[in-house]
Amino acid sequence: MIGGEIMNVELIPLDKIRKKCVIEFDLVNKTAFRIGTSIESIDPQEPDNAVLKSDGKPIIPGSSLKGVFRAAYESLFDDNCVWCEEIASKDKKKEFNANLESIVKQGKPLDGFHICDKCLLFGNNFIRGRLYFTDSYPENFKLALRDGVMIDRDFECAAEERKYDFEVVEPGAVFKVKIVAVNIDEEQLKKLEQIMKLIELGVVRIGGGKSRGLGVCGVKNYQIRWL
Repeated sequence: MIGGEIMNVELIPLDKIRKKCVIEFDLVNKTAFRIGTSIESIDPQEPDNAVLKSDGKPIIPGSSLKGVFRAAYESLFDDNCVWCEEIASKDKKKEFNANLESIVKQGKPLDGFHICDKCLLFGNNFIRGRLYFTDSYPENFKLALRDGVMIDRDFECAAEERKYDFEVVEPGAVFKVKIVAVNIDEEQLKKLEQIMKLIELGVVRIGGGKSRGLGVCGVKNYQIRWL
């Protein structure tokens, strides 16, 4: 675990943008990967478990990317506060909630309340996050079908007549990723770059079927532009 000091940071009003940057990189899947859809098709030619698509193209939703980064952040940094851990009394949270509007408008911290980088970057029930993830689409892609079979846990063998197929994006697709960051500092940016390194190493994977070899991606053409 990488220790993260909990700081009593200044609450920045949401209507004041002091600095902004755009983080862009290409996400290239080294192995097949899939982000499935919950919508079942009535077309018999469609696979049992299709890949999530928009206008016929596979898509990585911004919400999925945000979830990947937040989960990786939580596993990397021991960085918690009263808002992401149940370590404060309900009365104290109610007190903060009651005063939140005036605090945010004035841009002043409230004594006794500490806000960790995780809450500042990704948000919580009280504070909007500073990172904005966009949906990512591929420049080129190829879809394929793979077979699966359900397991009968009682007999520890393949279940009868429970074969299914699922759709995957074949290796080599290039997804354009864009993250807009508002009011973040250099230290917070370095933490995001550490997560990208773990994606490159295959420690952090994207989509479903991770334990079955899916979702290993690479990060290419990383750039950051301060606006």
